[in-house]
Amino acid sequence: MKQDYVYALSHRAASQRGGGKARNLQFLLQRHFPVPQGWVVTWDAQNDYLLQGEAVLVQLRKNLADKVSPDKTYAVRSSASVEDESRHSCAGLFRSILQVRGLDAVLDSIRLVWKSLASAEYAAYRQKNQTTDKPVRMAVIIQEMVQVVYSGVVFSKNPLTGLSEIIIDRKSVV
Repeated sequence: MKQDYVYALSHRAASQRGGGKARNLQFLLQRHFPVPQGWVVTWDAQNDYLLQGEAVLVQLRKNLADKVSPDKTYAVRSSASVEDESRHSCAGLFRSILQVRGLDAVLDSIRLVWKSLASAEYAAYRQKNQTTDKPVRMAVIIQEMVQVVYSGVVFSKNPLTGLSEIIIDRKSVV
């Protein structure tokens, strides 16, 4: 069994084995955009969990014990190998769980994100859009929740022109 499944968003493994969302967050970090502190549970963890079961969760608990604070809340988000691609986004098809507090709740949320890969909605989307013939892998992002001042969407490609440029659409919520 792999010994370390969890890497900081800034680590090279986050973009190599962490899915499209992790890759895009790393892109923003490298350009000095403010991104909440976070980690990627690589797709190796889900693959090993399917083969080895609960032993992987024991290892994940060890990997996350010094990262997840009982005093903070987290967003636990999908980052599948098919998310945020140039032709398909899979927006809203996989789980994101917000306001997660405590290590046990984070581990439960990771399993919920993994399970969302087998959802009927994603199966229908994949069949309709023929996203890929390759196996789909699910990584998970864990990020600290932040106090909301603005809400919005970040596009790494212009949705109107398709050009590679960062567009931020934000709304004040305070």
